[in-house]
Amino acid sequence: MIQIRPCTSEDFQGVLALLRQLWPDKHIDTAMLQVVYERALGSPLQHHICAVEDNVVVGMGSLSINNNLWQEGYLGYVEELVVDERCRGRGIGTQLLEHLIGVARNQGCRRVELDAAFNRQEAHRFYEHLGFQNRAYLYSKPL
Repeated sequence: MIQIRPCTSEDFQGVLALLRQLWPDKHIDTAMLQVVYERALGSPLQHHICAVEDNVVVGMGSLSINNNLWQEGYLGYVEELVVDERCRGRGIGTQLLEHLIGVARNQGCRRVELDAAFNRQEAHRFYEHLGFQNRAYLYSKPL
């Protein structure tokens, strides 16, 4: 049975393994990532959740709450959502995303948004199936 619960410091290695699946071509600085992860766990504006089965992290999602002028209120932004490749197709991603949407709703958000890379066609279909609409391009510039 899958349990959805807040992430803890002890979940870091499991979350790291999932992020390596999500970002297979990215060099991950583990020490820096752990600092950012711990900072997020302590932030009232960030929510990290894990899907756990038999004491193993099999999925995770994160949500940031942003004060947003365009929304004239709060916006929930799904930063990460990933399910272990071996566990996909079992509804775990849906459970995680619905939980994050509930958190956003409870925090007074007027909308939930996320981004997905162009090549993640399966993820696009998943989000559209859950009622998300593609309404913008994401532009990014490294600093």
